[in-house]
Amino acid sequence: MDQLLEAITAVRYWRVLLCVLLSVAVAVAASHALSWFTGAAGLALVLVGFAFGLLWHGRAAVGLALFASVAEPPISRPVAALGLALIGLFWGGLLSAFASSPVTGGLLLAACPFAVAVLRAALLKRRPHWAYACFASFALLVGFASTLALRAASAQVPPNPSLHLTFASPLRGLSPAGELK
Repeated sequence: MDQLLEAITAVRYWRVLLCVLLSVAVAVAASHALSWFTGAAGLALVLVGFAFGLLWHGRAAVGLALFASVAEPPISRPVAALGLALIGLFWGGLLSAFASSPVTGGLLLAACPFAVAVLRAALLKRRPHWAYACFASFALLVGFASTLALRAASAQVPPNPSLHLTFASPLRGLSPAGELK
């Protein structure tokens, strides 16, 4: 019964499944052909394929062409900032792992909204919105900074003996065999 439900789901969301399968195939082929194509790059490629499949399926579900121009729905800036910070949390960590440097990962993450603004302007034949790109870049970097803060907080810090409390152990005077000395 579960296999039947999985097959129905795969047929219903065939666009997402197709994009994920194609991106996995390209990632595997690239990892074998290119020495610099690491697991992080493959994961990033599969995530991009999944996002594109979701976009394609979502637009097809409401009867829109993939690149049709539609009116942008209004969204509040705090909600957009929180969403972009969450995206920056994951993509910033992935880019820093791919680039082997948090600084390079942060710079790549900060450049992404500007690249999207230029691509969007070219596709829609409009001027790029630089203020939105700056806003998105800042929100992404806030999410990435939280990744760096979590990494720094979990780093091994040498213990400071003056900060540790010592408690008297009831087993202090016992030998390994459990007898009193």
